[in-house]
Amino acid sequence: MRGGGHLTIDLIRTINRVKFTGSREHTSNVLSVATMPSYKLYYFNLRARAEPSRLILAAAGVDYEDVRIKRENWPAEKASGKFPLGQMPCLEVDGVMLAQSNAIARYLANEHGLAGKNNMEKARADMIVDTMGDLSPHLVKIIKEQDETKKDELKKEFTSKTLPACNTSLEKLLIQNNGGDGYFVGSELTWADLVFVNHVQRPLPGPSSVDAFPKLKALYEKVIALPKISEWIEKRPKTDIYETVLTHSDDVNWALPMFCGIVTGPVIQLSSVRSYSDKTLLQFSSRLYAVTKPLAAY
Repeated sequence: MRGGGHLTIDLIRTINRVKFTGSREHTSNVLSVATMPSYKLYYFNLRARAEPSRLILAAAGVDYEDVRIKRENWPAEKASGKFPLGQMPCLEVDGVMLAQSNAIARYLANEHGLAGKNNMEKARADMIVDTMGDLSPHLVKIIKEQDETKKDELKKEFTSKTLPACNTSLEKLLIQNNGGDGYFVGSELTWADLVFVNHVQRPLPGPSSVDAFPKLKALYEKVIALPKISEWIEKRPKTDIYETVLTHSDDVNWALPMFCGIVTGPVIQLSSVRSYSDKTLLQFSSRLYAVTKPLAAY
């Protein structure tokens, strides 16, 4: 192939540059058949920090092993040294382990054409993802607050001020891109839109958080209606209150952060929780009541 020629392909392109006497340089493109990497995504049986990566893989139509580690098995798994930072989620790519949820999601987005078409689009997608990530310290503060009166005040501030302010910024950013009638970045789906789905599906307060933002609400409904995303949402493991929090009633300090990572679905019916005959479960549900009360009808 002559120098300066280009091929747009889905295979791996290996470029060998061979220099000859004089100034002429020939570029030969040797095509090798691409092999799809083997992915294993490790996390608990929760959505939370691993769900953006699962949504990216779903949108890309990529097969992977969705490894959901039981909480009681995590100490041994952590001690094994398998996880580079001693935390999850982690993505194993052909035996190489990657940690940090956004690093994993960004890597997958780049690998599968969901990061943006150029550096500016990629930077804007990162900006939008980071804007949503700014909410995390506020949620952690709510989780860790032990005083129930202060906890209620923090939740009220989050739902009435902090989250609406974030959504206001997100809608402005959306409108900057083609009037807000498409996606966050460019003309196609990116990982920013998928992280946004997970952002909306947090239970505090849930999808109603975008009711006052028509452009955001339309985007959310459009993305979850995409065939591959809709299929994943329908088939993904159910991670409701019974599977995550109540099964770990011995450790409220662990359960509350896990609970706050649960996303949409019928989360809890307090009357059902109180009908449990198990004394430990009943005691735990009473301790959890202040957190679950705003979500009882969700």
